[in-house]
Amino acid sequence: MQRAMLNGEPTRQGFRPNADGVAPQHLIPLRFSQNHATVSVAYRDGAVLTFIFDRSTTIVDLMTMVSRAGTVRKVVL
Repeated sequence: MQRAMLNGEPTRQGFRPNADGVAPQHLIPLRFSQNHATVSVAYRDGAVLTFIFDRSTTIVDLMTMVSRAGTVRKVVL
């Protein structure tokens, strides 16, 4: 899988460098209720995005929403 790029420079997945060009070192955990699920999506251009959906969202609706962002290569539920 390709690394995410920002302005031609590699970034840590999920982080963008600050104004000084430094990527944060620590994750701040998000608190999810049991009603939400994360879905990681790998796009053809190499970007990996994680979406948060309500657990009641159907697979058809989920795929429709995720596909709007671009050509999808892989979805991890």
